[in-house]
Amino acid sequence: MVKRTFGKGLVQTTRPLSYGAQLKVTTAKYYIPSGRCIQALDYSHRNDDGSVGKIPDSLITQFKTKSGRTVYDGGGVMPDFVTDVRQLSPISQSLLLKYLLFDYATMYRNTHPSIAPAKRISSLRC
Repeated sequence: MVKRTFGKGLVQTTRPLSYGAQLKVTTAKYYIPSGRCIQALDYSHRNDDGSVGKIPDSLITQFKTKSGRTVYDGGGVMPDFVTDVRQLSPISQSLLLKYLLFDYATMYRNTHPSIAPAKRISSLRC
C-alpha cells in the first residue's frame, strides 16, 4: 500500500493577545530540494463556511527532481520506493502500544541535557 506523507508544510508561531487569546501566524513553509511545498491544505483559498480544502488540481505545480523524475506539490510526498507492510513482532507491538519507547526517550532526555557526538559514542564501543 502506497501512503504519502501527511503534508504538513507550514511553520506557525503563536502570538499572545489580550484576554488570554492567541493568534497563530504562518511564518514559513517547508520546501523539499526540488522546490515544492509539501503543504496539503490550502489555507489561502477558504470555502464559504471558513473551512479549508485540499489544494485544487488547478493550483498544483509540476516539478522535476534532480534525477529528472516528475513530482507535484500540494499534498505531501509520495515515497520513492514502495515496500510491503511488515507485521511487527509482539514485543514491538507491546512497546509501541504502551508508549514505552516514548516514555523512555522522554525520561532519557530529562536526565541527559546533551548527547555525546556520534564519533565519541562509536569510539567508546570499540
